[in-house]
Amino acid sequence: MGNSKSKIRRVNTEIKYKEKKYDEKSNITLKFRGKAYNIVCDKNESFSSIFEKLKNRIGMKDQNINFISNGKKLNSEMKLNQLQSINIETYESKSAMGGLLPVSFTDISKKVHEEHFFSDKAPSYRTVTQGINIFGICKGKKCKAYKKEVVVPQTQKKNFDLIKEKDDLECPECGGIIIPKTLGFHLCKYKISGKIFINDMSDPFEFEGKAENENSVQYFNPDKNGETMLVELKIEVEYL
Repeated sequence: MGNSKSKIRRVNTEIKYKEKKYDEKSNITLKFRGKAYNIVCDKNESFSSIFEKLKNRIGMKDQNINFISNGKKLNSEMKLNQLQSINIETYESKSAMGGLLPVSFTDISKKVHEEHFFSDKAPSYRTVTQGINIFGICKGKKCKAYKKEVVVPQTQKKNFDLIKEKDDLECPECGGIIIPKTLGFHLCKYKISGKIFINDMSDPFEFEGKAENENSVQYFNPDKNGETMLVELKIEVEYL
């Protein structure tokens, strides 16, 4: 799914580290895009410094990298001597459109939505609030919602900017990171504006709608809308 010309790639990176009491230097084996690289580091060196060494080693250009372990975003300044062994998943993005980072998301511009009715049997991580609700996939491996769709309600918020706020979204069950996928609205009027990233160009769109059924959430179905790359998605709502 998604745009085959996308400039975003996801790569799994594994770091294995064993402390050497007799040496202030450590050898880190970094597996990156299927290849292993041996990086010599100080034991008190940060992950951001290690990745700079890797980028210099293989000629990577400047990129935005997030460090994720077991669904939790790591501080890039965390030191090696704080860890023994850890698996790290990195999200690497190239900048585009004046430095904006495209985001893979449901193609909201197609405007295909449906009513998903509420149920007392639904799990707690699928609780909807009035107004804006962000649907995403939990990345927390120890969470009972791992790889499942969760709802992150934007309680009392009348504005939402996906590009600026996506990294602040947390799984309501475990507090870990989620990958935002689509939108839902409940008892509100809404206005959506955005820009789709295609072939190094942006295609703007804008539309309005109303979600007035008190027993359901108006859900933009990813399967029916498909995926696209967004460099802008802004939402304004007015509560009914």
